[in-house]
Amino acid sequence: CACALARGIRRMTRFACALALAGGVAALAAVFTLPAFAEWGTYRRELVLGGEVWRLATAMWVHLTWAHWAANSMAAAGLILLGTAAAVALRQLVLALLVCGLAVTAALLRVPEVAWYAGLSGALHGLALWLGITLATRAGPAVSVEGAGPSSEPFSESAAASAASQRLRLLGVALCAGVLVKLWFEQSWLSPVAHDPAWGFGVVRVAHGL
Repeated sequence: CACALARGIRRMTRFACALALAGGVAALAAVFTLPAFAEWGTYRRELVLGGEVWRLATAMWVHLTWAHWAANSMAAAGLILLGTAAAVALRQLVLALLVCGLAVTAALLRVPEVAWYAGLSGALHGLALWLGITLATRAGPAVSVEGAGPSSEPFSESAAASAASQRLRLLGVALCAGVLVKLWFEQSWLSPVAHDPAWGFGVVRVAHGL
């Protein structure tokens, strides 16, 4: 009972930290969505090449509308909570998000068709694919048959852990497949930027692919 209680407390603590992280991501993005900060932080190719290199790090936090901000904040929260449920360390999730976000804006310098960029979508595509690969390639626990029997509790626990690990691997494969299928349908290599009437602005699809 004491061990189960300790595990429950640790699980609750992890999810509380995950919620705090998701809230922090949303709050930081909200600050940069304010007009004054948005103008200062948006990726603008000519200004970055002119020396305003901080925009490579701030562009991922800027959002063009509050609907844009809400959609990306919810997606970030979903991936953070999914990773936490799969026992992925929060520091790894944070590092993956930041590295992907910076990598996207740095790579956009090689795409002259993109004059400006803002939003978490590029970083979130990277985070989703990284999380999928992490889950799909995670080694599962070995199931010992020693002492196995109809009422063998250690065997049952080991088998349950193995089944849970298998489900997480399948989830990782599904997550990778979902991202890759989405990128295929977007075909950003044919049209780096596509105007989306639903959003009211041009979606930088190439950022998702990068």
